[in-house]
Amino acid sequence: MKQNPQKWISSRFGIFCCLLAIGAVTYLPMVGKFGFYKDDWYLMYDALVMGPSFFSTIFAIDRPLRAPLQFALYSLFADTLILYHFSALVFRVVGAFAFHSILKYIVGGDRRLSFVGATLFLIYPGFLSQPNAVDFQAHIVSLMLAMISVSLSIQALHQTGKKSWVLVLASVTTAWLYLGLMEYFIGIEVFRFAALFYLAQPTGGGFDWRNWAHHAKQWVILAIGPMGFLGWRMFFFEGGRKATDITGQLTAFLSQPALVGPRWFTHTVQDAFNATIGAWVVPFYQLYLPLRLRDQVLSLTVGIALAALIWIILWAYPKQGPTNSQRNGLSWWMVLALLGGIFPVILVNRQIDFADYSRYSLPAMAAAIVLLAILLSRLSNSTTLAMVVSSLALVAGTTHLANATNYVAETTATRNFWWQVYWRAPGIKPDTTLLVEYPNIAIQEDYFVWGPANLIYAPQAQSGDTVQVPIEAVVLNQDTLAKIDMARSKRVTISQLRRGNQTEADLRKLMVITQPAENACVRIWSPNAIVGSNEIDRPEIQLVAEWVNPIVLGGEVDETATPPLMPAAYFGNEPEHGWCYYFQKAMLA
Repeated sequence: MKQNPQKWISSRFGIFCCLLAIGAVTYLPMVGKFGFYKDDWYLMYDALVMGPSFFSTIFAIDRPLRAPLQFALYSLFADTLILYHFSALVFRVVGAFAFHSILKYIVGGDRRLSFVGATLFLIYPGFLSQPNAVDFQAHIVSLMLAMISVSLSIQALHQTGKKSWVLVLASVTTAWLYLGLMEYFIGIEVFRFAALFYLAQPTGGGFDWRNWAHHAKQWVILAIGPMGFLGWRMFFFEGGRKATDITGQLTAFLSQPALVGPRWFTHTVQDAFNATIGAWVVPFYQLYLPLRLRDQVLSLTVGIALAALIWIILWAYPKQGPTNSQRNGLSWWMVLALLGGIFPVILVNRQIDFADYSRYSLPAMAAAIVLLAILLSRLSNSTTLAMVVSSLALVAGTTHLANATNYVAETTATRNFWWQVYWRAPGIKPDTTLLVEYPNIAIQEDYFVWGPANLIYAPQAQSGDTVQVPIEAVVLNQDTLAKIDMARSKRVTISQLRRGNQTEADLRKLMVITQPAENACVRIWSPNAIVGSNEIDRPEIQLVAEWVNPIVLGGEVDETATPPLMPAAYFGNEPEHGWCYYFQKAMLA
């Protein structure tokens, strides 16, 4: 007997399969071309030389619960990057599925609208770090656990007896887990209690204190999760990272409330706009429009494919209306949840920035999607609803593919850079300090450079409590420039111990490696090959070029070393031997 397609597609298994297909179209088209980015470099290097147990040292200063997660992922996947992307997709889909179960209750039982909300939650274009799947796995898992926790607490509200208390305890446990991974997600708790208090009010609106009191015991138990975690975080946990120090941020407010308060208010309003409306407009504008025509066409094609897939699913979905459409006040509860999700981010002096900090939209995402679902619920015509949702999917799919295109371009440029270094330098002597300029890639931290350098030239296992970084690096900024200038007359070192990594950057052993443009060849400045800057280098590099001399430029290429085996997992297969290959070999010769 054949199953009714509408019945299958609206079943739990059918919904999960549909969400998985939507997620695959959204996030997997370029997955095979992604590389490692930013914090990935030191995470993978530390795990390589110290073993995955070293993650406990890395995350001890701010998020200790990340250590067992990263340990499990690295133990399963090691340096097989594509598996991290597949797991990230599955976690996103499970999170969207849990969000679907939340929506079934708070949008009045409209199954079609619940699926729409779960779909928009999954493809939300305000979060743009999905391609950075190693480092951002913790964010994605935390979001998934948060949605599961909220879903369990709502289900507990609708159960009685032992089953209700089991659900409450499971909700508290998952709350501790998601907050342990990402403490600034605590704003999601406002979403949880906004949903619970909304569901506890009478169907026709108004307030019923007796009904609320009936659930008070459960709410008190549920509050143990966030309040217990917050108390531990503020009064018992000794963190070593200022950005996650809640007590320090509150102290700053209490010392200057007239200055800090208005700034918090302004930033909260701005982020409320970014999380709701800006997420569907700003990333599209920033990422899609600057692309080359070929990449624009490809991005738009994926957006159209995603929109068509969602249109087909909605066309086949049962046209059931809301079974309980008389509830009032949901919008106000969700506005409160939106602001609650944003405020902890503002509290630690961060804002939603789609260029670098799109992750800060995640705590407010659930409330933002519910508000959008409320607007969509006013579309009584199913065809109009499908058209609007497909249009949003078109924007989201196009944005994500444009974002992926930029990540692929960064991977290509980074791999090309280090392959040219590898061709030119069979070895780099230990204790060399690298000053590197990637083409069109901002270097915000020194490990963006020493991570890949040591994966190539110093992958040997280490022992002890800290990683002794063999080849160091410095970030080129005004402070570094001043210290390089000082190093011409005396020995200057930059020493730091960060997340278990000990660096001792000696600016008298400097090696400058630059690639001013992607179509230019990499140049290595060392005592045996001093080269000057040119007009296309940025001013800081040109200034360094005026200062370099054998005293400062002491980092050396070991031209007699046996070339190491280039790790293809991080740098891909060797590129074709074009002009820059022969240039590097000529420089080596």
